[in-house]
Amino acid sequence: MIQKTRGWKTTEFWLAILSNLVTVIGALKNVIPADKAAMYIGIINAIYGITRTIGKLPQGDITNEKVTSTVVSVSTPDSKS
Repeated sequence: MIQKTRGWKTTEFWLAILSNLVTVIGALKNVIPADKAAMYIGIINAIYGITRTIGKLPQGDITNEKVTSTVVSVSTPDSKS
């Protein structure tokens, strides 16, 4: 059995925290426009959520047909499904 690591103990968590802090500091010092900073933070947190979700899947489930079809249908909004 593979033991899952708690969120705050993962590299992804600390990279997300560091990236968020750098983005906020950049926005406060007017290095990054506030609207772009908000977008960057949203993207960073979405990536963190996705990596945690993938990390919690039992090994081999990422290639599961149901998971793959869900990802494909979400990533192609132009499709007529």
